[in-house]
Amino acid sequence: MAIDLDINTRLDEAQFLTNFDYSIDEWGAMTASQFGGYYDIWALRDKVVNYDCWYRATNIIIRLITLNRGVDTYISVHQKSIPLDHPLIPVDSAFGGTAIYQIKYINGCSYSGYQSHQICEHVPFNLCVTRNKGQIFINPKFQVD
Repeated sequence: MAIDLDINTRLDEAQFLTNFDYSIDEWGAMTASQFGGYYDIWALRDKVVNYDCWYRATNIIIRLITLNRGVDTYISVHQKSIPLDHPLIPVDSAFGGTAIYQIKYINGCSYSGYQSHQICEHVPFNLCVTRNKGQIFINPKFQVD
């Protein structure tokens, strides 16, 4: 289990246990959602957000567009509330402040937040999990605050 203790003030046992409403044969990792809008866009990668949003948002400044416009274009647009009754959301990477991983899928994986530029440390780790055939989900019922 990985958790950001500096931001998570509430981790509810019942919500944590919802991860086990699903057969452990169906998932390699379950990541948290939030009570408000989903905030952890930097760690998120899926078919829609298949890029480093903060890298794009800050580099758009170079093109003489404001940071606010970059944040609106590449970050805020994805920070939606996820209803509790929404099904699991398959992703290539996510974190949401808390995640649980099955040991068999983290073999050879390590946290590293630097490639050609500073990146979210969860992304290379989670991509390793998916290469190891572990499916990663955002669990809307697993909410942290």
